[in-house]
Amino acid sequence: MLTAEAASPETARARLLNRIRHEGPGGPKLTHAGAAWRGLVLGVLAAGGLPPLTLLPLMLLGLAGLLIVIGRAPSALGAASAGLAFGIGYNVAGLYWITEAILVMADQFWWAVPIAVPLLSAVLALFIAVPSGAARLVPAGWRRVLVLAGAWVLGDLARQFVLTGFPWNLVGSGWEMPGLPGLVFMQPACWV
Repeated sequence: MLTAEAASPETARARLLNRIRHEGPGGPKLTHAGAAWRGLVLGVLAAGGLPPLTLLPLMLLGLAGLLIVIGRAPSALGAASAGLAFGIGYNVAGLYWITEAILVMADQFWWAVPIAVPLLSAVLALFIAVPSGAARLVPAGWRRVLVLAGAWVLGDLARQFVLTGFPWNLVGSGWEMPGLPGLVFMQPACWV
């Protein structure tokens, strides 16, 4: 049975503030592994927004989820590991077609099937890990959103010159839908 003191609004408020102080406003802090697993799943989810599926709500949910995981990560390093896992999931799911291209000459390149997509995805994931770690360094809210978005754009620009030059799986390609909706979404994107 609750005592009058334990049931008082002041005590409940103090417990809530204490919980927020220790766990953060988004819930309890995640471990590095917990943040990475969530990032991996969210990356696969976000890849559903890429062509040919172009299910844009999945990409938006995946990116919003990544932002939440970044906030619940134990540190900037934990956020970067979540971003790395997100990038691996996002790119493995979005670059499935490379395996099909390798299988055209399967008799010569069969050995590349299990390593090509995961290795390329790991390299491309570095360009998502850095913005995720940088976003964790700023306070939650609009500043974190802007830092993540700005650093992500810089990472996509850096992909043109550093290591790869690989033009696939950019987040902006999710807005390239067939027909009139694609034109409506893509034209304003050129101004950003």
